Amino acid sequence: MSPAVVTEQRPNELVWSLTNGVVLSKCLHAVAELDLADYIGDRAVSAEELAARCGVHAGALDRLLRLLGEHGVFHPADGGFRHTPASELLRTDIRGRCARTRG
Repeated sequence: MSPAVVTEQRPNELVWSLTNGVVLSKCLHAVAELDLADYIGDRAVSAEELAARCGVHAGALDRLLRLLGEHGVFHPADGGFRHTPASELLRTDIRGRCARTRG
């Protein structure tokens, strides 16, 4: 059996990365709860437009989408946000999707 590869992290980096994982999970959960990915089509959509459709605060939504964009979920472009292959999985009309199932 081969030994496990361990990457040395400073304690503050370890705690930050673990904390950030929770934040990203909560962001994905919010996107799924709002069915937000359904409101993005072939063009970039601004956080203000998405917020109006979802009934949420535009500034907070912009921060959430920019954070997810830094991790490959959604793509900031043209003053708004576009889909990535990852964000497509959050749409409710995609087979094999990751978004929650209403029921």
